Amino acid sequence: MLARALFCCIFLFLSLSSSDALSSGVGGPVGLYSLKTSDIGETLRKLSADETGSFLIADYILYFRTLLSCRENDLHACLSGTDEFIGKFPHSILTRDVRLWKIESLYRGYKEGIRGVAHAGYPSDDDLKMNFLSSVEKYLKSRPFNSRVMYMYGDFLRGTGRAGEARRVMRKVFLQGGDYYETLKGDFSTDSLTIKGALILGENLTRRMKYKEAEQLLTGLLDRKNPLYVRSIYDSIGDLLYSQKDYRRAARYFLKGRDFYRGAVSFFRSDDFSRFDKVVAAVSLKKTEESCRLLILKGLRERRKGDFEGALRIFRGVYRNGYPCREFALWNIAWAEYLSGNFLSASYNFRDLYGGYGDARYLYWYARSLEDLGGDAERFFNRLAGDSFYGVLRDIRSGGGAVKEAAFHIPAADLTKGDSVAGDGLAPGVSGKVSEERERFFRKVDFLVNSGLRGFALRELLSYEPRGTGEDERICEYQSRIGAYGESIKCASGLGGKGRYDGLLYPLAYRDIVEDVSRRYDIDPYLVYSIMREESRFNEDALSGAGAIGLMQLIPYTAKTMAGRSGAGINIGSYMDIKIPSNNITLGSYYLKSLLDEFDSLPAAIAAYNAGEDIVRKWIKAYRYRGMDEFIEDIPYSETRNYVKRVLRSYYKYRLLGSAKPKQPF
Repeated sequence: MLARALFCCIFLFLSLSSSDALSSGVGGPVGLYSLKTSDIGETLRKLSADETGSFLIADYILYFRTLLSCRENDLHACLSGTDEFIGKFPHSILTRDVRLWKIESLYRGYKEGIRGVAHAGYPSDDDLKMNFLSSVEKYLKSRPFNSRVMYMYGDFLRGTGRAGEARRVMRKVFLQGGDYYETLKGDFSTDSLTIKGALILGENLTRRMKYKEAEQLLTGLLDRKNPLYVRSIYDSIGDLLYSQKDYRRAARYFLKGRDFYRGAVSFFRSDDFSRFDKVVAAVSLKKTEESCRLLILKGLRERRKGDFEGALRIFRGVYRNGYPCREFALWNIAWAEYLSGNFLSASYNFRDLYGGYGDARYLYWYARSLEDLGGDAERFFNRLAGDSFYGVLRDIRSGGGAVKEAAFHIPAADLTKGDSVAGDGLAPGVSGKVSEERERFFRKVDFLVNSGLRGFALRELLSYEPRGTGEDERICEYQSRIGAYGESIKCASGLGGKGRYDGLLYPLAYRDIVEDVSRRYDIDPYLVYSIMREESRFNEDALSGAGAIGLMQLIPYTAKTMAGRSGAGINIGSYMDIKIPSNNITLGSYYLKSLLDEFDSLPAAIAAYNAGEDIVRKWIKAYRYRGMDEFIEDIPYSETRNYVKRVLRSYYKYRLLGSAKPKQPF
């Protein structure tokens, strides 16, 4: 059992390419097997050879020297190196990694001692055990849920006769449902777990997309018939099935758990309207937020069937009879009136909504109503903020708005030419002196990037706390330049300064790949950037709860289908093939282009990319929209509606920064 666990652990680390770990490995600690021994040695030689920069990175030189000793099984040198590092650099971002190596080395020494393998100069058995326990306890104080350390700790406790403690530790590892779940399944039957523990395991298995095991576990809990947990179990099963879009079964479990709202929504999503109506009738007597929203959902179904009067009766009844969602009800009244052509009444209600709540959506549709009535709408359109989605809609309707010159920041791909990240040491537009200590920090980051250690450079940046004028901007700029786009977007979002940081907020990530694919499939590269920005924030390791993978969040079935149709010569054999940026961008762009060709409409294609082609065909067929702004506002799924708005806003911003009007049809 232990051998299998260690093999899985080592295999996982060895499966990471050294270039990935060195240049982009960020987040969890770097384990003993994250890098190839040859690459560790080469990196150490490069760092040590540069006398001008070595004083900046003394911790990195000792770090890689220690790692090399540990990897070469020189246990005495490994332990000496880890202790030296922890003593010299207690506040380095690398110390967490080194503490982990020490634990792994002590654990390995303990296991070899059991097998009778002796090492000259190695601690005595008692000293080793005390050192291991002390190191583990210190590590778990700051990282209490690290499954690797917990597993080694549990195995150590079991081997030293502390079976009860070992079982408690291993149970915590097992309940995480992670890397050691399969290894420990034989030690923990479902019956041995408390219901609370089993619910935690079920949630973790669901999050890791082990759906069959999660459902089997959770349904088995119902046999215990514990009245204190029955509703929680039903809710957990309902959540599991809903996440897989198995709405009919999800509805039944939600109702058994007396979650009438989610049960009704599940029936609605599965088009089982007779059962939906029964649930709504049962709960509508109580004037709660949930019953209010279910009644409005019922009204929306009537409106989508073409029964505007029936829908308005429901909406007005909710609005007038004391239900707690009056704003939502009034919006649906105004929207139904507008779609039915009653622009005058709709305009009054949109006006009241904007006056009462100030939402830009209400102002936009008030102006649209006035426009349809032949009134003076322009002055109300002009009130819409340019950066809001509705400001973007206004500009697109008026022919694209004012386009200004703006340069993008240097993409990470260009840094391979050996350019300095720091330049003059200041981000664009930032001036002022910084302390010698802070300047040394930025020089260190610059040195790491130019040494090919971008992942470590980002870890340094994420650990840094800006303390002076301009340092926030500087951190954001560095993050973008080393290709950490998700972090730089988040960083720049908090800076304010209207339009000043748009180059950071809308980067040209993976530019060479995007431009090549865009030419091949005749698709606007700015649209591809926009999809990636909103799908994954340019994180090639992104994995959604629904199983979507990579930069453009491709479902495996879609990726395999597009690989067969695209003619790009891409073979999809595993999850890792989908994650490769060139594959992901190529297949995602080809899929997006096919949707644009079918729908001949940018909003509809974006909606289909998110929700699927079949459902979008159904939405378009159900109602004759006079404009795409109506279609966007009327998308039934809130998550898809908001997604379309975000992508369109990003697309507009990209085109604006690139000094070009939208290429794709709106």
